[in-house]
Amino acid sequence: MSAHTPSAKVCLKCGYERRAHDAGPAAACPSCGAIYAKVEAAFRKDGPPKAVASVADNSPTMAVEYIDATRRRTAHVIYLLFALPTGVTALLGYSLAKANRDNYSDEIAAAHNDWQYETLSMLLWPVLALLAMAVVLGLAQAGYWLTNDLPLHRFAQRGGTVLLVLAGALYAWILLRTVRGWLQLARGAGP
Repeated sequence: MSAHTPSAKVCLKCGYERRAHDAGPAAACPSCGAIYAKVEAAFRKDGPPKAVASVADNSPTMAVEYIDATRRRTAHVIYLLFALPTGVTALLGYSLAKANRDNYSDEIAAAHNDWQYETLSMLLWPVLALLAMAVVLGLAQAGYWLTNDLPLHRFAQRGGTVLLVLAGALYAWILLRTVRGWLQLARGAGP
């Protein structure tokens, strides 16, 4: 059925226009399953929801707008997780970014998701190197405790200082990318 056919039934819940070949009961929307009479009664009682107004105006449906808004909120949450100074929250943000990587219809939210995913993807080898350095320094400190060898102790102290400086620089880099991306997202622009 086309829009000019008088018997065309448009679902007020999802905006789907019933076609002649659609299966199922004529009283229900074949797309979302809503009963036309119940939706129309709610429409009369509560007034038109925003979704109905947007469908009638031929603008993007409310469902897509809601999903896009949700994806942008998810991007804000991921930036918050990146900004917190713990590795666990960064890994949680990374997993959220990875899980949502292909689910975006909004180009800005998709660009931010890619930015977030790439931010932590680039850190894989530096973080592994810092962890390996921490293990070596821990072994050196354990060797000092066992042998009272002063050069091992100095190596562990200086290495610990270097480790802290490198970890701080890495966190500053993540924070810089996070703040930059977050501000751009708040402005409604890409990263």
